[in-house]
Amino acid sequence: MKKILILNDELGTQMQIYLALCDAYKVEIAEDLESVMYYLRKMRPEIFLLDHNLEQFKNNGKTSLDLVRKVRKKYQDLFIYSAFYLFIILRTDIQKIRLK
Repeated sequence: MKKILILNDELGTQMQIYLALCDAYKVEIAEDLESVMYYLRKMRPEIFLLDHNLEQFKNNGKTSLDLVRKVRKKYQDLFIYSAFYLFIILRTDIQKIRLK
């Protein structure tokens, strides 16, 4: 079963995404930047699904975009997607983030 890590801080959204995906994927939910790194090491997901509002996750002056760059460098095979709220409804609307 493929594994998905989700970064989201809103409980309602977390549960909606989890319920939409849990039948087909093993899903873990990270609520902050520290737990993202923990779950990446622990579960080695194939997909990292980000909240559409990256700016809400800040830590010591670093944004979640800094985290994405770090993750991309360390886990090059990981697919990173930004989920829009429409995804919750349609279960298919995902936009890939491309960072270089």
